[in-house]
Amino acid sequence: VLRRRSCMSWACKADEECFFEVAASPIQEKDGSTSVVLTSREVTDQVMLKRDREEAARRFDQIMARVHGIITLKDLEGRFMLVNPAAERFYGMPAEDFLGRTAKDVFPPEVAALMEEHDAEAQESGRHLSHEELLELNDEAHIVLSERFLLTGYQDKPRAICCVSRNVTNARRLQRELVLSEKHAA
Repeated sequence: VLRRRSCMSWACKADEECFFEVAASPIQEKDGSTSVVLTSREVTDQVMLKRDREEAARRFDQIMARVHGIITLKDLEGRFMLVNPAAERFYGMPAEDFLGRTAKDVFPPEVAALMEEHDAEAQESGRHLSHEELLELNDEAHIVLSERFLLTGYQDKPRAICCVSRNVTNARRLQRELVLSEKHAA
């Protein structure tokens, strides 16, 4: 028995598309001939929802790729779920080295402890929190301004912790130099 399904698009109203799923089912007649029964149902809503999901995912990917801030997303157990390209560049590791691992698996103990402490604080408080963090990475001190907040899922239950950070190391260095030059000038 051969059965075939396909989705077809027709123009329903001006500038509107309608989609129908059409199924063709052969029926063997008593005389040996074959007839085909066609059935259809409108699936416009399903097709449009799928398009909307795909477009939302595409927009999210574009934002993550273009934002200069360091963005990480961890599940509530502290495992990295996502890092953007800026995070890959800042930490000097590809996303694959983060995914499914915790800060303890990826960073030196002091850095991991600080990140985990701030993640726990955001998770316990349920509030948007900001911290200035000193991170020793690859024998170099970095100052980052980090914001952490919970992302919720179904029924507003916490699902993940998002951290958005900005490297302010050079800005802080310039501030110190300016203060020192003002002191010497005085």
